[in-house]
Amino acid sequence: MHRPTLDFEPYIKRLCSAANQRDLGDLSGIRALFYIAVLVREFPLHSRAPGRLLNATLPALAAAGRLFGLRTT
Repeated sequence: MHRPTLDFEPYIKRLCSAANQRDLGDLSGIRALFYIAVLVREFPLHSRAPGRLLNATLPALAAAGRLFGLRTT
């Protein structure tokens, strides 16, 4: 449960849409990691990566994903 909900519904819809439209499977591959990083940067209140190292690299992963032209919409 998320309280307050803020923009959690659009976040989940974009995640599911990106996973389905881009054939990301179970979201465990490297492509999925870049898409998720881009999405987390767009919705920073809803996701935290497990561990400090991944949280520290998230901005760089998101920037690389955007550089490669990855979009979640």
